[in-house]
Amino acid sequence: MTKNRIFIGIPVPADIAKQLWEMLPGGELLKRSAFTNYHITLQFLGKVSNLSEVIEQFKSLTFNSFKISVDGISGFYKKGKLAVMYLSISEGKGEVTTLSQVVKSTFAAYDNDPNPVYTPHITVNRNIKAAELQSAEQLLTFKFAQPIYFEALHIYLYDSINLRDSGLYGCVSSVSANL
Repeated sequence: MTKNRIFIGIPVPADIAKQLWEMLPGGELLKRSAFTNYHITLQFLGKVSNLSEVIEQFKSLTFNSFKISVDGISGFYKKGKLAVMYLSISEGKGEVTTLSQVVKSTFAAYDNDPNPVYTPHITVNRNIKAAELQSAEQLLTFKFAQPIYFEALHIYLYDSINLRDSGLYGCVSSVSANL
């Protein structure tokens, strides 16, 4: 059986994702990720050999809907160099973190994350070139004029195995929030 590259996340609604993408400064530096892929990762599972078992476990998850707001741009550093730029979450940060902990306990066998600190975020650039570092770091102070809100109504089990071919993540399964 083919192994997939699976992760679990909260999808950003398409209209909100497009609005965020259109409001981003910095030209192509922040527009390399298709806005249709915008999500908040809860847990990366990696390659799984028995997808049907993972889907069954995934469908057992429950959560209540909650509001999330996006307020600006931040970054993750690796070895002192800006490595990833992301949209920062303000309202809903606690709820996202709690949901991530629930997901990680459900999928404890897949929890190989070497970074124990979880930061809810929406990645907008994970491939910053050396020549772009100065421009990228200047964007880390960017804030939207007003936070942009959306509701966490679903979580998706995503497959990223075909990302290089299609440029899009595939939704393998979804769970809706309790309203």
